[in-house]
Amino acid sequence: MSTPHLPLPTDAVVELLSAELDGEFSAAAADLGLDPAEARARLAATPGVDEHRGALAAARASLAVAPLPAERRAELVAAALTGAPADEVTARRARASRWVATSAAAAVAVVLLVVAAIATGGDDDVDTASGDAARLDQEAAEEFAAGDDTGGDGDGGSDDGGAVPDDAAEAPGSASPPAPDFGEVGDPDLLRARLAQIATTTADSGAALGEGGDGSAAQRFVDDSCLADQAAAYALATPPLVRAVATFDGAPAEVIVFEDAGTYTAIVLGAGCEVLADEVLRPDP
Repeated sequence: MSTPHLPLPTDAVVELLSAELDGEFSAAAADLGLDPAEARARLAATPGVDEHRGALAAARASLAVAPLPAERRAELVAAALTGAPADEVTARRARASRWVATSAAAAVAVVLLVVAAIATGGDDDVDTASGDAARLDQEAAEEFAAGDDTGGDGDGGSDDGGAVPDDAAEAPGSASPPAPDFGEVGDPDLLRARLAQIATTTADSGAALGEGGDGSAAQRFVDDSCLADQAAAYALATPPLVRAVATFDGAPAEVIVFEDAGTYTAIVLGAGCEVLADEVLRPDP
């Protein structure tokens, strides 16, 4: 005789159903200490699962954003191609050797920190799966023993917020030239048009241009440590060709453009060194 499956607590139900809609059910089940088959069996044994699934699907559909009409997109791309950003390549190249040294040191420090974290924290992960499974069983037993199937608070993840560090902005007395302003780059076509313009201008005249403006409306906030991390993540060995302020869906952002052997890479960074978007333009074969 098979053992009946214990129902899941409400917060685990919501987490698994949300992951199911995202196509990440197996990973969510593993985070809860369950294998996918057991997780689905326990979902099936939990009252109200179909109602939760329908509510989550309806909420997701209501939050969907329609794409820009083709006419509006064409207008935005044309507007992006009209401006010619101010040149800052000469000053960047003058400081190239100093930037590479700083980036290399920062990259080494990051690697050492990661190795130390793995060495000291690896043992903590061994018992995670079994501990999560035991916690689920305890929560489910308490919740359904009390007849509580109305829903739980659920803590939807961490709240680190990605605030900009106080010392992340460049000092007012820095020798860096004013940052060019790329404007809105939330649309991939706009970012791609900016990158193509930089590639064309650099190839023709050896100078990358940014849109007019002194950059005072939105100051840079990406520091050298963040630049080193991104250069290492994208396997880029050259210093930035262009750094420009921008907005991404209305929020302050910074666009970093690298050139390496004819390949141009644009990385859009938000507060806390978060990668918001990227674009790679490779030379024609």
